[in-house]
Amino acid sequence: MGVIQQQTLKGTFFLYAGVIIGFISTIAFTHTLSSSENGLISLLISYSDVFSQVASLGFSSAIGILFPYFRDKEQQHKGFFFVLSVVLLLGSAVGIVLYYALMPLIIDSSEQDMSLFVSYMFYLLPLIVFRSAFILFDRYYSVLYNTVIGIVLKEFVQRVLILGAIILHFYQLIDFDVFVLLYVVSVCLPTLFILFSLWRKNEISFKPQLAYLTHDIKHKMLSMSFYGLLISFNAIAVMRVDTIMISDMLGLSFTGIYTITFYFATLIKIPSRALSKITATVFADSWKANDLKTIEIVYYKSGLSQFIIGILLFIGIWANIENIFAILPDEYAAGRYVIFYIGITSLIEMISGGSTMMISTSKNYRILAFFMFILLALLILTNYIFIPISGITGAAIASAISTFIYFLIRYFYILKKYKMNGLGWAHLKIALIAAVAYLPSYFLPPMNHFIIDIAVRSSIISIGFSILIYFSHILPEIDAFVLKLKLFILKKIK
Repeated sequence: MGVIQQQTLKGTFFLYAGVIIGFISTIAFTHTLSSSENGLISLLISYSDVFSQVASLGFSSAIGILFPYFRDKEQQHKGFFFVLSVVLLLGSAVGIVLYYALMPLIIDSSEQDMSLFVSYMFYLLPLIVFRSAFILFDRYYSVLYNTVIGIVLKEFVQRVLILGAIILHFYQLIDFDVFVLLYVVSVCLPTLFILFSLWRKNEISFKPQLAYLTHDIKHKMLSMSFYGLLISFNAIAVMRVDTIMISDMLGLSFTGIYTITFYFATLIKIPSRALSKITATVFADSWKANDLKTIEIVYYKSGLSQFIIGILLFIGIWANIENIFAILPDEYAAGRYVIFYIGITSLIEMISGGSTMMISTSKNYRILAFFMFILLALLILTNYIFIPISGITGAAIASAISTFIYFLIRYFYILKKYKMNGLGWAHLKIALIAAVAYLPSYFLPPMNHFIIDIAVRSSIISIGFSILIYFSHILPEIDAFVLKLKLFILKKIK
């Protein structure tokens, strides 16, 4: 767990530094761009996400399982980067062809005016290529036990660049056309940075070492890439289907409102991004060594630790819901319960821990493609049911219902297949502690200034929750951390 904790802590630090930047940017977006313009940006990212996953040819999912067979620093990892480069070239070609084939259908099928999107859709080409490259290079870095660099570049550096662009537009130093260009450049640059970092660490070699590509390895590579493509495509479609369906059924303006309010709820699962990247590598190596004990420990503790952090963030955000909308324009009030239901969705994903990574790195990885297909089908069905009834809140409800069913499917599969239980009484204790910690804030009357109100409410919740969690002794790692902190303070005092 040492590597996991170290990488997770470092990654989480930069993630939350990025969150602060992202929060400022989000507020700037709402006060600088119209809801339709926000919807445009969201749609560009949504479609580029889908196409870039296809362009990666599912190889990002295969890297975690295959790389342990190539790992050899002295032999430049047996030409693995060359294989990665070939996949990127082929995948980019596939993604671009698919883009040209499907874009007319996407535009023609929409019931809403998509003229603004059509004016800027050419930016999808560089976004597809650069984002698919980042997916592969970042995953390569992760299996080298360095998950932090990708997080720093994507979650921090990229957001700083985007903040700079929106500030320039806010002060009318650039027009909207230039802003969109700078936004796209900001999204693409991390790919060049991560490639440069790999070169500096001498982890790039274009020399083919075909002798290591045995028939068995080739078969595994093709099989895992195929199923990885299905899994990755479904995964990204799951992430973006609500945005795409809202734009199709309600228009770009509602898409913008949904995207902005959605952002606040997804802050809950920020820590899981750092954890999932390093746990995937640990799972892959543990499966190869048939170390089931480590797998079971990581599976349980990753879910438990994520649930502790996630539920604290959830109650903190919901306690400050009035303050959130105090800093947003009035039109965004329609997204109030988007925050609640997407918050629930994020919490469900957090409590599942590393279950997805656990399955995807096992020999039974194919089943995950089937599970993801079920989730995607559920999302499409529930969105078609709930969006006409409740608008963007309906889309959020659809996500919560679908994610909960998907969670149950994975949970019972792992329980039956591997006899490993990711849930326990500790999870119920955490939920009760969260309810107790939330109550004082619920009865606390609003204060004169929203900043003071945020500070007071958040402090009451954080202090109360932390004290109760510590004295409940739910997670030994928390006890160990507090003990180290006490010893450090005592040493400083002496």
